[in-house]
Amino acid sequence: MPSAATPVAQPSPVETADGRTLYKKNCAACHRENGEGGKMEFEGKQISPENLIANKFKRASDEKIESYIRDGVEDEGMPAFEGKLSNGEIKAIIRFIRTDLQKMPMPQR
Repeated sequence: MPSAATPVAQPSPVETADGRTLYKKNCAACHRENGEGGKMEFEGKQISPENLIANKFKRASDEKIESYIRDGVEDEGMPAFEGKLSNGEIKAIIRFIRTDLQKMPMPQR
């Protein structure tokens, strides 16, 4: 007989708050507080930050998003945050994007 599904572990309020704070400090200037991104000027350059709540990013793996944050996407104006954010901080930002902006449940840990 199949066992009952295990509930998905949700981030704690502290994890969500940390991710929110880090997102606001490092990401919201370009991707906006709501994650929608869009055309803008940043440091004298016209850029079009990605819409983080679009299906494209909902389908992207956490590892893929982590690589965008860590390594940047130079051709699109996305700076690299390697050396500026720890791996734990990057993961907290991804948890915030997934749960608060994309309204997705967190996968089991």
